Amino acid sequence: MTRNWTLWYDCKSARSSGSGRQSIQQYENQIKEIGFPRTVEAFWRYANHTVPPSGIEAGANYHFFKEGVKPTWEDVVNTQGGKWDLTVGAGDRGNLDQWWTTVLMGLVGELLDIDGDVICGAVFSRRKKGDRLAVWTRMKDDRVRNLGVAKRLLEILDLQGGRIKFDLQYKHHNDTMKSGRSYNATAHLGKDDVMKPEVLEDDETYPPLPKV
Repeated sequence: MTRNWTLWYDCKSARSSGSGRQSIQQYENQIKEIGFPRTVEAFWRYANHTVPPSGIEAGANYHFFKEGVKPTWEDVVNTQGGKWDLTVGAGDRGNLDQWWTTVLMGLVGELLDIDGDVICGAVFSRRKKGDRLAVWTRMKDDRVRNLGVAKRLLEILDLQGGRIKFDLQYKHHNDTMKSGRSYNATAHLGKDDVMKPEVLEDDETYPPLPKV
C-alpha cells in the first residue's frame, strides 16, 4: 500500500438529539476510528473480520479515508470538494457488500484515482429507504477528474452495461453544509454526464484500468 488509510464508523441513531441540528463537535465525537490498515495483509484482515455493510444498523455509516483526513464536510481537505452518490434499487442491495470491498480495493490499489490526489475517501451509508455508496473528491469544480473517478467507479463495479439500474449524482459539500442533509442537495453532475465520452485537456481519453 502506497498510502495509509483509516476506517471509521458512526451511527445516526446514536448521534441524533431531538430535532435540532448537531454541532460539528458533537458529530466528530460520535465518529469512531476502527483501525489503520498499513499493509495489504492488514487491509484484508479488516475487510474479512469487520461486520459487512449489510449487517450494520440502519442509520450507520462506514468511512474509509486517507490518513489525516476526517470524514466530515468541514475538514480542510474536504471543504472545497464533493461526492459521488451511488444508489440502487432495493432488489440490488445484495450487491453492496461486494461493491464496498471492491471500492476499498480500488482505493488502496489506486485504481480509482487518476493522479493519486483526487479522492479523499469513501462512505457506505445504511438506510431503511435505500443504502448509498459515496466516493468523496477534493475539488468540486474539477469536472474532468471528477468524471474520471465516476467512470472508473462504474467500470470496477461492472455497472456500465445497464444490467443493474442505479442512480449516480455528484453533490458539493458546501451545498450539503447549508442544509445539513446530503439527500436533498443539488446534483451538479449525474449519470448521463458520466456515460458521455469525455476528453481530457490534452485531448486524450481517460486511460484504461490496468490489466490484471
